Amino acid sequence: MMDRLGRGGWGRGGRRGFWLPVLFAAALAGCAPAVESYLHPDVDLGHVRRVAVLPFANLSTDEVADERLYSLFLTRLLGAQVVEIVETGAVREALTALRLTPDSAPTPEQIVALGAALRVDAVFAGTVEEYGIQRGNRESLSQVTASFTLTETQRGLLVWRVQAHASSASFWRRLFGTSERSLHEISAAAIDSALETLF
Repeated sequence: MMDRLGRGGWGRGGRRGFWLPVLFAAALAGCAPAVESYLHPDVDLGHVRRVAVLPFANLSTDEVADERLYSLFLTRLLGAQVVEIVETGAVREALTALRLTPDSAPTPEQIVALGAALRVDAVFAGTVEEYGIQRGNRESLSQVTASFTLTETQRGLLVWRVQAHASSASFWRRLFGTSERSLHEISAAAIDSALETLF
Protein backbone atom coordinates (compact mmCIF):
# COMPACT_ATOMS: atom_id res chain seq x y z
CA MET A 1 0.00 0.00 0.00
CA MET A 2 1.07 3.58 -0.52
CA ASP A 3 -0.21 7.00 0.32
CA ARG A 4 -1.57 8.78 -2.76
CA LEU A 5 -1.62 12.52 -3.26
CA GLY A 6 -3.33 14.64 -5.85
CA ARG A 7 -1.41 15.82 -8.89
CA GLY A 8 -1.34 19.46 -7.90
CA GLY A 9 1.87 20.10 -9.77
CA TRP A 10 5.23 21.48 -8.73
CA GLY A 11 6.32 25.08 -9.00
CA ARG A 12 7.17 27.91 -6.68
CA GLY A 13 3.72 29.43 -7.07
CA GLY A 14 1.57 26.38 -7.68
CA ARG A 15 0.72 25.69 -4.04
CA ARG A 16 1.31 29.12 -2.54
CA GLY A 17 -2.38 29.45 -1.72
CA PHE A 18 -2.04 26.42 0.56
CA TRP A 19 0.92 27.81 2.49
CA LEU A 20 0.08 31.52 2.85
CA PRO A 21 -2.54 31.12 5.62
CA VAL A 22 -0.21 28.78 7.49
CA LEU A 23 2.73 31.16 7.32
CA PHE A 24 0.58 34.17 8.17
CA ALA A 25 -0.70 32.41 11.27
CA ALA A 26 2.84 31.47 12.24
CA ALA A 27 3.95 35.09 11.92
CA LEU A 28 1.10 36.25 14.14
CA ALA A 29 1.85 33.58 16.74
CA GLY A 30 5.52 34.47 16.98
CA CYS A 31 8.68 35.05 15.06
CA ALA A 32 8.57 33.59 11.57
CA PRO A 33 11.01 30.72 11.00
CA ALA A 34 14.41 31.57 9.53
CA VAL A 35 14.98 29.70 6.26
CA GLU A 36 17.94 29.32 3.92
CA SER A 37 17.33 27.32 0.75
CA TYR A 38 18.87 26.19 -2.52
CA LEU A 39 16.96 25.03 -5.60
CA HIS A 40 18.90 23.69 -8.59
CA PRO A 41 18.27 26.14 -11.45
CA ASP A 42 18.54 23.56 -14.24
CA VAL A 43 16.25 20.82 -12.93
CA ASP A 44 12.61 20.56 -13.97
CA LEU A 45 10.57 19.15 -11.09
CA GLY A 46 7.55 18.58 -13.30
CA HIS A 47 8.44 14.91 -13.74
CA VAL A 48 8.63 14.27 -9.98
CA ARG A 49 5.38 12.47 -9.18
CA ARG A 50 6.39 9.65 -6.85
CA VAL A 51 8.82 10.10 -3.96
CA ALA A 52 10.30 8.33 -0.96
CA VAL A 53 11.05 9.98 2.38
CA LEU A 54 14.09 8.47 4.07
CA PRO A 55 14.27 8.19 7.88
CA PHE A 56 15.77 11.35 9.32
CA ALA A 57 19.20 11.62 10.91
CA ASN A 58 19.37 13.04 14.43
CA LEU A 59 22.14 15.36 15.66
CA SER A 60 20.11 16.78 18.54
CA THR A 61 20.18 15.72 22.19
CA ASP A 62 16.60 14.44 22.01
CA GLU A 63 16.68 10.73 21.19
CA VAL A 64 13.29 10.70 19.44
CA ALA A 65 13.46 14.08 17.69
CA ASP A 66 14.11 12.42 14.33
CA GLU A 67 10.99 10.25 14.62
CA ARG A 68 8.82 13.22 15.64
CA LEU A 69 9.97 15.46 12.81
CA TYR A 70 9.84 12.59 10.30
CA SER A 71 6.20 11.91 11.13
CA LEU A 72 5.35 15.61 11.03
CA PHE A 73 7.19 16.10 7.73
CA LEU A 74 5.17 13.26 6.17
CA THR A 75 1.94 14.80 7.43
CA ARG A 76 2.74 18.26 6.06
CA LEU A 77 3.94 16.81 2.75
CA LEU A 78 0.72 14.83 2.44
CA GLY A 79 -1.23 18.01 3.09
CA ALA A 80 0.46 19.70 0.13
CA GLN A 81 -1.20 17.17 -2.23
CA VAL A 82 1.58 17.36 -4.80
CA VAL A 83 3.26 13.95 -4.89
CA GLU A 84 2.68 10.27 -4.26
CA ILE A 85 4.62 8.99 -1.23
CA VAL A 86 5.90 5.44 -0.91
CA GLU A 87 4.99 3.64 2.31
CA THR A 88 7.64 3.94 5.03
CA GLY A 89 7.92 0.17 5.44
CA ALA A 90 8.95 -0.27 1.81
CA VAL A 91 11.54 2.50 2.22
CA ARG A 92 13.09 0.81 5.26
CA GLU A 93 13.24 -2.53 3.46
CA ALA A 94 15.05 -0.94 0.52
CA LEU A 95 17.50 0.80 2.85
CA THR A 96 18.22 -2.47 4.65
CA ALA A 97 18.83 -4.23 1.35
CA LEU A 98 21.37 -1.53 0.41
CA ARG A 99 22.87 -1.54 3.94
CA LEU A 100 22.07 2.12 4.51
CA THR A 101 21.25 3.76 7.85
CA PRO A 102 19.64 7.16 8.58
CA ASP A 103 23.04 8.48 9.70
CA SER A 104 24.79 7.52 6.47
CA ALA A 105 24.64 9.85 3.49
CA PRO A 106 23.76 7.82 0.36
CA THR A 107 26.08 8.20 -2.60
CA PRO A 108 24.61 9.22 -5.97
CA GLU A 109 24.88 5.59 -7.04
CA GLN A 110 22.93 4.44 -3.98
CA ILE A 111 20.25 7.07 -4.63
CA VAL A 112 19.89 5.73 -8.17
CA ALA A 113 19.62 2.20 -6.76
CA LEU A 114 16.96 3.34 -4.27
CA GLY A 115 15.05 4.97 -7.09
CA ALA A 116 15.06 1.76 -9.07
CA ALA A 117 14.08 -0.39 -6.08
CA LEU A 118 11.21 1.86 -4.99
CA ARG A 119 10.25 3.14 -8.45
CA VAL A 120 10.44 6.76 -7.32
CA ASP A 121 11.47 9.91 -9.13
CA ALA A 122 13.12 11.56 -6.14
CA VAL A 123 14.07 11.02 -2.51
CA PHE A 124 13.56 13.34 0.47
CA ALA A 125 15.96 13.21 3.41
CA GLY A 126 16.23 15.22 6.61
CA THR A 127 18.52 15.94 9.54
CA VAL A 128 17.39 17.24 12.93
CA GLU A 129 20.14 19.56 14.13
CA GLU A 130 18.49 21.09 17.18
CA TYR A 131 15.35 20.12 19.04
CA GLY A 132 14.33 20.96 22.56
CA ILE A 133 14.26 23.62 25.25
CA GLN A 134 17.14 26.04 25.72
CA ARG A 135 17.28 27.61 29.15
CA GLY A 136 18.64 31.15 29.47
CA ASN A 137 18.96 33.73 32.20
CA ARG A 138 15.51 35.23 31.71
CA GLU A 139 13.43 32.61 29.94
CA SER A 140 13.38 29.15 28.41
CA LEU A 141 12.84 28.85 24.67
CA SER A 142 11.76 25.89 22.57
CA GLN A 143 13.90 25.67 19.44
CA VAL A 144 13.99 23.53 16.33
CA THR A 145 16.60 23.53 13.57
CA ALA A 146 16.38 21.02 10.74
CA SER A 147 17.62 20.62 7.18
CA PHE A 148 15.87 18.82 4.33
CA THR A 149 16.98 17.70 0.87
CA LEU A 150 15.42 16.37 -2.32
CA THR A 151 17.55 14.28 -4.67
CA GLU A 152 16.39 13.06 -8.08
CA THR A 153 16.99 9.38 -8.77
CA GLN A 154 18.04 9.36 -12.43
CA ARG A 155 21.55 10.65 -11.68
CA GLY A 156 21.51 11.05 -7.90
CA LEU A 157 21.59 14.83 -8.31
CA LEU A 158 20.74 17.08 -5.36
CA VAL A 159 18.01 19.46 -6.54
CA TRP A 160 16.85 21.11 -3.30
CA ARG A 161 18.29 21.80 0.13
CA VAL A 162 16.86 23.94 2.90
CA GLN A 163 17.65 24.67 6.53
CA ALA A 164 14.87 26.00 8.74
CA HIS A 165 15.04 27.31 12.31
CA ALA A 166 12.09 28.21 14.51
CA SER A 167 11.76 29.07 18.18
CA SER A 168 9.08 30.03 20.67
CA ALA A 169 10.58 33.52 21.02
CA SER A 170 7.86 36.04 20.27
CA PHE A 171 7.43 39.81 20.33
CA TRP A 172 3.71 39.29 20.92
CA ARG A 173 4.38 36.94 23.82
CA ARG A 174 6.63 39.48 25.52
CA LEU A 175 4.22 42.33 24.82
CA PHE A 176 0.91 40.69 25.70
CA GLY A 177 1.96 37.69 27.77
CA THR A 178 0.54 35.17 25.28
CA SER A 179 1.27 31.48 25.87
CA GLU A 180 4.45 29.94 24.51
CA ARG A 181 4.18 27.81 21.38
CA SER A 182 4.90 24.11 21.83
CA LEU A 183 7.73 22.19 20.18
CA HIS A 184 5.14 20.58 17.92
CA GLU A 185 3.84 23.98 16.78
CA ILE A 186 7.26 25.45 16.03
CA SER A 187 8.32 22.21 14.31
CA ALA A 188 5.29 22.44 12.04
CA ALA A 189 6.09 26.09 11.30
CA ALA A 190 9.70 25.22 10.41
CA ILE A 191 8.64 22.39 8.09
CA ASP A 192 5.95 24.50 6.41
CA SER A 193 8.44 27.29 5.78
CA ALA A 194 10.94 24.81 4.36
CA LEU A 195 8.42 23.19 2.00
CA GLU A 196 7.19 26.59 0.87
CA THR A 197 10.59 27.16 -0.78
CA LEU A 198 10.00 24.09 -2.94
CA PHE A 199 6.31 24.26 -3.87
